[in-house]
Amino acid sequence: MRILVSTWPAHGHLLPMLPFVEAAREAGHEVVVASGREGVTQARRRGFDVWDVAPSRAEAEAAFRAVAPDLGALPEAELVPTIFGTMFGTGAALRARTSCRWRGSGARTSSCTR
Repeated sequence: MRILVSTWPAHGHLLPMLPFVEAAREAGHEVVVASGREGVTQARRRGFDVWDVAPSRAEAEAAFRAVAPDLGALPEAELVPTIFGTMFGTGAALRARTSCRWRGSGARTSSCTR
């Protein structure tokens, strides 16, 4: 089986997934970690196959700050949509498109047709 693990390039997002990735690899599955530069560096250091799919954490943070330079100024109801829609959303869309690399083997996503 092919397993694509896609994560935000931050330690708190990546490191908890690595025991699963290691177990899957040891069980004979083909596993790839897709992340931004920081996540790729950490996964590669531990011997995993990786895809650098951007943005890096610094790039995502800069794009986020361009949209929301002061989180404290946002109304409470806008905090979560702003954070997930800008900082995490952009990276998730980029990482989702990477599954198209494995499209012929069963991975299915609407982003492959765009």
